[in-house]
Amino acid sequence: DPGSGAVAGSGGGVAGVAEMVAAHPCQHAGCESVFRSLGALQSHTRTHLEVFPYECLVPGCMRRFKWRSSMAYHRKTHARAPGGEEAGAAPEAGEGERAGQAA
Repeated sequence: DPGSGAVAGSGGGVAGVAEMVAAHPCQHAGCESVFRSLGALQSHTRTHLEVFPYECLVPGCMRRFKWRSSMAYHRKTHARAPGGEEAGAAPEAGEGERAGQAA
């Protein structure tokens, strides 16, 4: 996934000794990805699992997403729906929206 923090050369190559000390390798069988941070590894792990921690908050919408960015992109589909408003959707905490500003 974009911006994953993967260590250069982690697509099958061997990273240098200094990189390996602080690196976080993926433990999934057959995956050779290595990441600089634990958070990047945790995000990457979702690619191997059927985990969908982000859900659309629009009433009646049951969509769930692996990535916060995918959920944010999906929310825009509700704004384009007939009527033009996101029927009752509250902004997500930390999405960078300012008070009083439409999504």
